[in-house]
Amino acid sequence: MTVQFHLAHSSILKGAAVFSGGPYFCSKGVKADIPEMCLFGKKPIEMRELVGKITEMANEGRIDSVSSLEKTKVFILHGKKDPTVHYSLGEHLKNMYHQWISPENIKADFYENMGHAFPTKDFGNECHTSSPPFINKCGFNAAEEALSFIYGDLKEGITAKGDIVDYDQSAFIKGDLKALSLFEKGRIYIPTNCKNGGKCKLHIALHGCRQTEDHIGNAFFTKTWFNEIGEANDIAIIYPSANTAFGIRSGCWDFWGETGPKFNTKEGPQIQMIYNTLRYVLGESFSPYRSMEDMKI
Repeated sequence: MTVQFHLAHSSILKGAAVFSGGPYFCSKGVKADIPEMCLFGKKPIEMRELVGKITEMANEGRIDSVSSLEKTKVFILHGKKDPTVHYSLGEHLKNMYHQWISPENIKADFYENMGHAFPTKDFGNECHTSSPPFINKCGFNAAEEALSFIYGDLKEGITAKGDIVDYDQSAFIKGDLKALSLFEKGRIYIPTNCKNGGKCKLHIALHGCRQTEDHIGNAFFTKTWFNEIGEANDIAIIYPSANTAFGIRSGCWDFWGETGPKFNTKEGPQIQMIYNTLRYVLGESFSPYRSMEDMKI
């Protein structure tokens, strides 16, 4: 979903950090092709075809102009021991972004001893493993490395003394949340200085498959070091949440069309929900789909 959201709304984003992910539209909207195209890398990604498709979608206004990508930075991290998404997909992702973004604005690291997981300095499973909560202790905090690359030099993370606040995701999208594989609530971490009226940046942190609250409780929005780096640098962190309903029982974000044929465009329901949440937190006006009286942010 990170890549999908980045391409859909690159004109308003500073960059994207992709962990254990592959190229945009890898499945071509065909669920049966997911294993070979998006996970195991057994079928080659035809880059010319992919670039042509992205350009076509941008020209039609379904995603932002590809020229917007040139102004963003991309951080890619993938483990070579990843049994779920082969690291060759990360290489394809890097090559995809190279079509529009200069090499100095792309940082891609492929770790020999890392499994399918989000890396932290000292929380989680052993670095080479790939099991719940899919957060591994690898001797470094990936959140800090990613945000430092995107924003420039940042202060080291400190104890997160701000607030984690719930918000109602149904306020930001039409339709039944379960049918769209969305959890009823998301979270936002509000750093102390932001809470006290200071000017703050904003980052959206999207969990991976099998990292919803149903799967791992609060681990993703409390143990990945995003809050600590946010606290030190006045960066609020939005944690939207997918659900385990219907065809996306693994709690993945939709990357193959389960929520409809527009899933990877501005009109994709999950992308719309995230975008509307972002606009609300930034204080921009838009017509909400229901009353905001019970919102906590």
